[in-house]
Amino acid sequence: MRRLILLSLIFLCAVISSAQINTVFIQGTCPFYLPSNEIAGETIQCGIVTVPQQAEGEQKAEAQLAVVVLKAISPEEQTPILYLAGGPGESGLYDYTFWLYHPLRQQHDIVLVDLRGTGISSPQLVCTTWETDVCYDTLSEVVDLNTFSTTALAADIPIIIEALGYEQVHLYAISYGAQIALSVMEQAPHLVKSAIFDAPLPPAINPNAHIAANFLRALEALINDCAADMLCTNLYPNLKQALEAAYQQVLRESLPYDVYTLNDVGLFVHLHNLLRQGLVEYIPAIIYETQNRQTTTLEYVLGLPSVAWPDDIYTEAIATYLDRQGSTEEILALWDALPLSNRLSMAQDMFYRQLNEFSQGLYNTIMCREIAILDTPAISTNSNFSSELTRAITTIFKWDDMLCQSWLVEREISSVAYIRPTTPILILYGRYDPTLEPEWIEIFAQSLPQSLLIQHNGGHGLRLEQQCIWENIVMPFLNSPESAITQTCEQPLNWYIPEN
Repeated sequence: MRRLILLSLIFLCAVISSAQINTVFIQGTCPFYLPSNEIAGETIQCGIVTVPQQAEGEQKAEAQLAVVVLKAISPEEQTPILYLAGGPGESGLYDYTFWLYHPLRQQHDIVLVDLRGTGISSPQLVCTTWETDVCYDTLSEVVDLNTFSTTALAADIPIIIEALGYEQVHLYAISYGAQIALSVMEQAPHLVKSAIFDAPLPPAINPNAHIAANFLRALEALINDCAADMLCTNLYPNLKQALEAAYQQVLRESLPYDVYTLNDVGLFVHLHNLLRQGLVEYIPAIIYETQNRQTTTLEYVLGLPSVAWPDDIYTEAIATYLDRQGSTEEILALWDALPLSNRLSMAQDMFYRQLNEFSQGLYNTIMCREIAILDTPAISTNSNFSSELTRAITTIFKWDDMLCQSWLVEREISSVAYIRPTTPILILYGRYDPTLEPEWIEIFAQSLPQSLLIQHNGGHGLRLEQQCIWENIVMPFLNSPESAITQTCEQPLNWYIPEN
């Protein structure tokens, strides 16, 4: 777990007296790397919005929320997009690298927020230890954890929208963020023009009760699709058997690479992460190489740029960080020559600096208050894999039933499940998402009167590279949410072929 990072001094200098709640956006210095073609305070605005901290309707201590506005490139800007990160507990600011050169920024301001309890917003609910009871005792001494709920998180969004001077926004919510978006649409429907739910977690679902079953389903879907694809099945025949062999290889003896080792747990964690990230085209090659005790493709994927930026901008960041000069090719070659472990740690420092990716404390609070108590219908864990492999995955991907016994917050079923907004909503979900059962998403979409449901060949959230979805579905929807004419997208997977 990353160390506890206090709200940066540059943000604190803008903090106002707790005697008065100001619904204004107070700008400060940005707490992350800025490319030279961006101008702080103009093209990118960073600062805080102070909001009340509430419990049972009574105002308590204030909260300072970190907010970033990526200004639209075009002078003919359209309705802004406010991004709601998932988790619960993920930082909205941490995803600035995804949105900085996103095509939607051409016409729309992009608003990023660290919700109360997340990122560098204050108060923080960051755990500095893996010991759940210790983290709970530490946080509960300084903050009332029962003031954190989906409804409370959503109540801050209208304040932010008004502080930024916007009349309306589009909400772009990923995963758990969709529940916050639903609550925003109930509390302040006049402020929301439309919403996009990307891999939404339905309000009545406890996904952690079905982690293994969903992973097995997504893995089988990929293997079946490879078998049905002429190129994939020629390159990687009998992929299921290859996976079984790869598992046995690393089960018998761990496979070293760089400063790491790949064992059975690591293999399945990497496969789960690749499915979740939508990097499914690399999985057959990784499986085949692992059974032959090779890690070339795995190391290549792990070393892919963590930011989807133009080459010249990405190279500039590396050159600045390493204090080196040279052509784009020279700088990239220098970077690629570094050990994988160095590149991973350097990229964290290079791009994200003071940002804090995940708040375990907020995750624990929302999970134990609202989600873990839900009774989600069981999903069969029967699979076509061997009983040994199925058992291994079921053991590795298991929810910690003891967590909420140490995290003593009030249990309450969120009212979000009963919200039925008439706001137009575009729902996107990935065929290979190892987190969410497709049937959950389909039932959820049916409960929303103005929803459009689109499946794509990805994971838990759209990748920037899925241009067809952005251009032919997302953009038309934003331009005309109530009468959007979207096109279908042929989405064949480009299976990865190692150079050797």
